[in-house]
Amino acid sequence: ASRLSRLPWSFEKENYFRASHQGLDASYIIDPEGHTRPFTAIAREMFAALTPTATELGAAEYLEFLARRLTTGGSYARQRRVFTETRDLTAVVAALVAELQKRETE
Repeated sequence: ASRLSRLPWSFEKENYFRASHQGLDASYIIDPEGHTRPFTAIAREMFAALTPTATELGAAEYLEFLARRLTTGGSYARQRRVFTETRDLTAVVAALVAELQKRETE
């Protein structure tokens, strides 16, 4: 398991930049030496560590939902995928509407 360590300010800023531009695909700087790991690997490790506590608190289902998001991606990834396939912003909006309607019925 990884240990948390304080990163230099410039690394923290770089991680923020990577997260805001690459989302779940980002590799994060994890130590003062500048080593990186994919965000999804870090998140999966954290979820595994949190699972016993989440189960105890009755929140395991939500943790599983978050873990699935690592595979399916966030809304931004689905929007990009639709745009890449269609080159049509109207199709992106239609996909968002369909996604929201689906969530309302779940």
